[in-house]
Amino acid sequence: MRVGLLDQIRLLRGAADIRGADSPERMCDARQAAQYGVWLLSEITAAIGDPRPSIANNEVKQHFAKKRAALRKLLATGRRRSGRARATTT
Repeated sequence: MRVGLLDQIRLLRGAADIRGADSPERMCDARQAAQYGVWLLSEITAAIGDPRPSIANNEVKQHFAKKRAALRKLLATGRRRSGRARATTT
């Protein structure tokens, strides 16, 4: 027996009776799945057709590691300042 995508989704959600679902509910799920498929295909097509050069994974990792380090430093100095301010006001 072949189980359709919507049936699999209902199984994952924990629906006990996948065949007893109301027809409007199934139509809504099918419509949402179709809309998502159209959106996803357009996103993939746009990404494939993007003329900008690709960026190496290592470059991206290094870039965001620097951003995270800067944010951590900013948060650490901000905590110390707010800690001192609380100590002087109490």
